[in-house]
Amino acid sequence: MAKTYIENDVMINLISSGLNGTELSVVLFLIRKTNGWHKETDEISLSQFLKHIPVTKPTLCKAIKNLQLVKIIKLVKKGKSLKSSNEYRLEKNIENWQLVKKAKLVKFTKRTSKDFNNQLVKKPLHTKETITKDNIQKKASNVTVTSHNAGTKQFIDWWYKKFRDTFGQKYNVEGAKDGSLIKKLLDKYSYQELIELAERFFDSKDKFIQDSGYTIGVFNSQINKLLIKQNPLTETEKVEQMLKRRENGS
Repeated sequence: MAKTYIENDVMINLISSGLNGTELSVVLFLIRKTNGWHKETDEISLSQFLKHIPVTKPTLCKAIKNLQLVKIIKLVKKGKSLKSSNEYRLEKNIENWQLVKKAKLVKFTKRTSKDFNNQLVKKPLHTKETITKDNIQKKASNVTVTSHNAGTKQFIDWWYKKFRDTFGQKYNVEGAKDGSLIKKLLDKYSYQELIELAERFFDSKDKFIQDSGYTIGVFNSQINKLLIKQNPLTETEKVEQMLKRRENGS
């Protein structure tokens, strides 16, 4: 049975690197293609990566770019379209890795559900504006959480579980960005309405959604399309809409 050798220093530092699932898969696949064949470099096409790593093309490209930024892998030679693929090399000297940059360069750093819940749900100041019956829930620990933030946290929890159940992968939350988008959506739709739209989003076979990835950002951009599919106009409503347009144009 064929075996692939991985240096101890490389393995230990990969474990503690904080790479997300896609990034780690790219590194391991590169190790298989190089160390596994006693080579220092190898030409690997995106299709080869995608054959073994079940993610979208944009997600894969972002992972490769991030790994290059933190100096874990290096692009030895750029491929020439169909004639050749990009040639990569694993940086085995871990002292050259620049993981300190990851927090700044990679916004989707892997986090647990508990981590981003703590980030999104903050303790409000005790002022006249915050201490009201409508927007404060008192807990035994005397920590207060606004109902709006609680709804955001609850939706993020739901999204995290839905993504994992659907694709078998952990969702990479973009912290404050995803939280901000959900808060704005909850200003327009109830929590249950948003869940129904999200269910429709995950069931969608729309090419744009599949290519862009099932993220909260893409979900936010496709809300109008999801609403139209969810509540198509009746023939009467279409006629009324046409008459209104004519009246406004006259």
